[in-house]
Order: sequence, then structure tokens, then C-alpha cells
Amino acid sequence: MLDATAAASVNPDVLIGRQRTAYPGIYKDPRTLANEAAARLAPEDPALKQLFGVTRGDLYEIGGRGTRAGNVEPSIAIPKGARGSYVSAGIGTPENAQRLIDANAELMQRHPELAQPMQSWYVMDPAYQRLAQLMDPAEAGAAYTRLNTLGSMASPGSDVLTEINRGTAANMMATRGQFPQFQRYGGMSVIGRPPEFPPELAEVGGHPYHSTSQAGPMSRYLETGRVEMQSPKVPLYIQASGVPQTGFQTRLPVPDAHFTRAVGAADVRRSASDFGVSMTMPEYAQTGPWFRENVARPLGIEAVPAQGQTWGLYGPQTGVETPIGAPKLELLAGAIARRAAKLGVPAELLRDEVLKGGAHATLAGLSAGGLGDLLLRMGQNGNRQ
Repeated sequence: MLDATAAASVNPDVLIGRQRTAYPGIYKDPRTLANEAAARLAPEDPALKQLFGVTRGDLYEIGGRGTRAGNVEPSIAIPKGARGSYVSAGIGTPENAQRLIDANAELMQRHPELAQPMQSWYVMDPAYQRLAQLMDPAEAGAAYTRLNTLGSMASPGSDVLTEINRGTAANMMATRGQFPQFQRYGGMSVIGRPPEFPPELAEVGGHPYHSTSQAGPMSRYLETGRVEMQSPKVPLYIQASGVPQTGFQTRLPVPDAHFTRAVGAADVRRSASDFGVSMTMPEYAQTGPWFRENVARPLGIEAVPAQGQTWGLYGPQTGVETPIGAPKLELLAGAIARRAAKLGVPAELLRDEVLKGGAHATLAGLSAGGLGDLLLRMGQNGNRQ
């Protein structure tokens, strides 16, 4: 590792064919990167313990301290004969790998309070375990898979809190057999919604990518049971967020826009615009295995935990808006607890409804009609302990 006390900013020319320095902060010295990320550490939300019975430390242990290997191989639609691209060649240098190793190692050594929850960012076992208490095992597996898949499909162009709001809403409507209504109305802005707009979607945020990148793929998944997407990010996100009972992978990092920027791909791309977006399949075909072997392995952790940690580490530099340090399960728990407080219902009841697909999580309150509908369904469905 670099001597952080004397380390200077890394030269961006560790990349081959660099076109720009779009996110200059990624080249700061390791100690500065680690300290700036740690300064944005979000306090642990008590809703995580309240609703799922675990702490950030527990999730870290469940994830094997970053070493728990997935029980399925990652599956993405890499075209036959794909040989990568100039982008993967441009970032895949030993010097660039060392840049990422040094900064991650600095975070792990000096700020475990951030490194550890980011390594366990994708660990969702307690959510499945609660479903297994509410349903038969086969039903629990199907319910978790649908929730996880639709939730992950709500991620393009979204921060994680928006993703949770929209993903749980899509799951709610699918569970009700009313997904076409979500597909038709779920992308609309709050301003200008028509009179026939479904009241149960009143507090679901609209989205500019709703039809093309979210609801369209969701609809095909619900019709076929298959995730048919040509980009690597969402399929790998779904697989990384799985649980042992449904299958999960840890061998390939999730190449969202922030990972893409952190590894330097935005600086190598030759396009004059949109150079900071998530990786394409040709770009990722070699980048994913390169990150696993040349960054994650030297750090002693699996590729998915290493990507989660890298996401938090470079978040202040790449524009992350989601609270840094809070795993996905904690963000879900917080969204449920805040909505339950506004509804005036027990958070545990709303948790169960969200997991089963009977309600959605959001930061906003419900209309009076929505509240009555929710309470009615809670009473009718019961809650198996």
C-alpha cells in the first residue's frame, strides 16, 4: 500500500488512452479519499435492528466479513466472441488496479466503520428469513425473488431510496395483478397527473426512464420469468442481492455508473457525452473479471463486497446521493419505518406487507383512502408468526 502520510494525488495517466479527467477526485491520495468518505458516514438507522433484528455488524458477519462466496455463478448476456473493448483495455492497467487497491486498503485499515457495512451492502438474508416466517418456503422464495428482481429493475437512473420506493410499488402492483396500471401511470410526474391516476400510486415518484429502462423490462420479466436485459448492471445487481435460498453471486462486481466512474472508464471513453453512465456489455466483458482478480482478490474479499466498498469509498467523488455506510437492507428498513410513522401503524406490520407485496415503501405518507385500504388488507391477510 502507498505510504498515505506522504502519498500524492495519483496521475490520471495510469489509464491508457485517457480522453479527460471527468471526476478528478478519484485520483486523490488514498488517505484523503478514505477520510472524505468516512466524513459522510450515515449513522446507523435503528429501524434495521427493530425490523430485521440485526445491526450493521451482524450483516458484516453474515456476509463472512466480505469473504462469503456466492452459491451460483453470475449470469449475463455476454455476446459470443466478445473480446472486450478499448475501454476495458484502457482501465485494465496494473497501475490503475494499484490505485484502487491502495485506496480501499486505506479505508479498511483506518475506517472499518465504513468499510465493513459497505462490504455487506448487498446482504439481504434477514428479509428472506422474515418472509419464510410469513409464508411456506416455496412461497417465500418466489416472493423474495419477485421483490428483489423488480426492485433492482427500478435502479436505472435512480438513487437507492427512489429505487426502493418505485421497486416496492411495482412489486405491490404485480402482486395485486395490476402491473399494467403501474406500467401506464408509474412514470408520471406529480404535476399534471390525470383524474384517473391510481390513488395507490399517489406517493410513487415518477421517472424519466420509466417506460424504456424500468417498466418495459419489468413487464417482460413478469410475463416470462426471465430477466432479458443487454446491459450487465441490473442482472448482476439482482444476482448480488439474492440470498442463499434463492441463489446469489459474488464473483462479478455490479457496474453501475459510480463504479464506472471510480475505475476510470469515464475518462477513457471517447464519446463526448454520457461518458459517466453504467458500463455496456462489451466494456464489462473483461472489466468484471479484471476487477475480481486484480483488485478484490488482493484485498482478500469477494468481488461484490469489493465493489460495494469501492462505491462508498469513491462516493463523494463520483456523485453518490444515497447515504453512504447504510446497507441496502437498512435503507429499506428506514423507508418502511418512516412511512409507518406517518401512517400511524406499527412498522412491523408495514414491513410484512412490503415484503409480501401488499404495500410499498416510501418517505411520504398515504392518503386517507390508501391508509384504509392498507389497514383492511392487513386485517384480512393476517401475519403468520
